[in-house]
Amino acid sequence: MRPPRQLPLMGLLFFSLIPSQLCQICKPLINTMLKANYTKGIQNANVLLTLRLVGIKNQSLEQQLSQQIKEDINSKEMELTSGQLALGILALGACENPDEEFIHGAHLVSKLGDKFQAEIQNMETHDGNPLTNYYQLSLALLALCLFNGSYSITSVTYYFTPENKNYYFGDQFSVATLAKKIQSEGKQGLFGNIFSTGEAMQALFVSSDYYKSKTNCQETLRTVFYNISQNAFSLPIAAAQILPALMGKTYLDVTNTSCSHNPVEETSWGPYVTSVQGIRASSSDRTYWQLLSNGQPLSQ
Repeated sequence: MRPPRQLPLMGLLFFSLIPSQLCQICKPLINTMLKANYTKGIQNANVLLTLRLVGIKNQSLEQQLSQQIKEDINSKEMELTSGQLALGILALGACENPDEEFIHGAHLVSKLGDKFQAEIQNMETHDGNPLTNYYQLSLALLALCLFNGSYSITSVTYYFTPENKNYYFGDQFSVATLAKKIQSEGKQGLFGNIFSTGEAMQALFVSSDYYKSKTNCQETLRTVFYNISQNAFSLPIAAAQILPALMGKTYLDVTNTSCSHNPVEETSWGPYVTSVQGIRASSSDRTYWQLLSNGQPLSQ
């Protein structure tokens, strides 16, 4: 049985870092996303996706991004590419939130299925070339898989193989290419370039073969941390692409019921956490948690 997806990542990520150090390293990325001025609607879908996936709580920003994405989908539905619509679905549907009603009400998954089929048909008549690119095609397939959409298994099996000549890195990095091809093209800890590395890391994190060597992961982390210190991720979209991997998340966690969200109940003493990582407190089951700071129990 394959171990849970996050275990290899978390073990290697914290191999030389304590949580407070990781927090400081990632703080510039979080600040970049929280302090930006967002006006581009669907183009900011990956920012909303990351906020929800890694558990960054900013209700007003979430609502703003969610509303912009919905408005873009409503007004530009026919113009959206398969990848844009897929990112919108992933962002709106992440971690069980009210936006899921919009996804179902607007039939977004079936519409994405139509766009995906159009991509496949173009590939069949144009030497394997999709209407957009393999990155967008891969996002579309991922969203269809996670949200129970329809697609041709035969076509997917044929086109989505590491041996497919159309897979390549750079701006066209494909999420669907898994560990073998990614590893073979990694240079100085990067996969394609610094901006595609975050999503490449996600693909590697679900491949147990990658963890046979801690050096692989550590080299990548060193390179990423250095680039963070050099302000390489100064754009929100860049910060959003790298942060999930650093926090032990992949896009496969989008439909995880708990994600990074720890539900709270309002009490006279303020918010009270009722569940941590999907585990609820229960006096009957004798289930409790202890919150620690640097290994010491919190006093309040």
